[in-house]
Amino acid sequence: MLRETGKLKIGLEIHVQLTNLRTKLFCPCPSDYRGKKPNENVCPICLGLPGTLPQVNKRAVESAIAVCLALGAKVQPYVVFSRKNYFYPDMNKNYQITQYDKAGGTTIGVGGYVTISLDGERKRIPLRRIQIEEDPGRLLHVEKNGVKKTYIDYNRAGIALVEIVTEPAIHQPKEARLVLEKVQTTLEHLGVLDPSFEGSMRCDANISYAGGARIEIKNISSFKEVEQALRFEQLRLEYLPKMESTVTKRWGEKEGITATSREKEMEEDYRYFPEPDIPPIIIEDKIIENIRRSLPELPDERIERFVREYGISERLASILVSEKPVADFFEKTVRILNDPEEVAYWLMNEVVRRWRELGIDYRNNKFKPEGLAKLIRMIKEGHITKRMAKQVLWEIVSTGEDAEEYVKRVGLKIIRKPEELVPVITSILDENPKLLKDAFKNERVIDYICGEVQKKLQGRADPTILRDEVKRLIGEKMSNA
Repeated sequence: MLRETGKLKIGLEIHVQLTNLRTKLFCPCPSDYRGKKPNENVCPICLGLPGTLPQVNKRAVESAIAVCLALGAKVQPYVVFSRKNYFYPDMNKNYQITQYDKAGGTTIGVGGYVTISLDGERKRIPLRRIQIEEDPGRLLHVEKNGVKKTYIDYNRAGIALVEIVTEPAIHQPKEARLVLEKVQTTLEHLGVLDPSFEGSMRCDANISYAGGARIEIKNISSFKEVEQALRFEQLRLEYLPKMESTVTKRWGEKEGITATSREKEMEEDYRYFPEPDIPPIIIEDKIIENIRRSLPELPDERIERFVREYGISERLASILVSEKPVADFFEKTVRILNDPEEVAYWLMNEVVRRWRELGIDYRNNKFKPEGLAKLIRMIKEGHITKRMAKQVLWEIVSTGEDAEEYVKRVGLKIIRKPEELVPVITSILDENPKLLKDAFKNERVIDYICGEVQKKLQGRADPTILRDEVKRLIGEKMSNA
């Protein structure tokens, strides 16, 4: 029997690496662990060797306070770290230093919200808490000659994480994806997250129906995959009887299904207790206010400014700001060429699409705002048609080549001479005589003929001259018929 979808509850545990830090959370090891040899970026402290003592990274605490303020959470004046005890191979100490909001424990942030827009309506997703914790190491699963082995790399162990936990107030998988996108762009605007780093933002998703046990889906790194995993689990839960216990699952991207990993541990299984090696941290109001005053412009503020300053719609502004590098590219281009609507059109419909198809990192690409501004000017000044511009853009987005130089190099030019257009128009009309009569009665057929001519000429015909010649030839042929 199908359950009532209105009772679906989804909660997210979002794990964000503070990529703005130079060192790990509790030791002086560099936080730049990517690309290093396995177990090279470690020390006795992050390995948890006997006799070592952790020392809290001050900047990590300040960054976490900034995250709390950006998401509207209340920063707690008295913060303690706790031990979360469990055995797993990537947890080298057999416990994780984290924060716990029960039994007298505190997390750095309580409450807050994430605002999303869905189908034209804004919705606030409330947060339960924000906490600081250390990242575990990584397991590498290798199969060679039919033999499966698992290796452990502790380079990531001890990297500073901020965990953002929502209330189970999300009711659609799509909402979950929107929450993740908003958190990412907020923290990127804040300057504490570089999402281009592999694994810098991961998510555990919990899904259940009212009265039923939870399904927890672990460590999903792609927003698209989070939505797909939740859709799969939603469909499965709708047709299953109530489960008796909470289960942890993993999402198989290749298979497109979830698979049971283990029965979910409960809070009592972790035997939380205050971390004895780290004293409580007192956060004074003065510190909070200094950080608040230093906050940069955040996404919601930027959207409002785009609408006010550039005269674009809120929807378009939201799309641009959803990815900080795109918003930055837009603003830099508009400063060069003051035509926000045209810049937004070419950026979103052509440049970003090409970036995605080629897998180009928006933050580090060869094509610059100056290049887009020059291309749009060439269209406006009549040097190339829009169709030619798309062809040019498709090539220079990946190479960064100057638009004018590319046009000269490949010999692109607009065809304006009627004598060059007439043979092509005539051949199309001769191939399909019915077009002649239809065009005489229906203006849209003329558009179709112009489109066919442009196809043969690779979009190089001047649109106005082409249309005039098509009309003239149709008129002549009909009068001679």
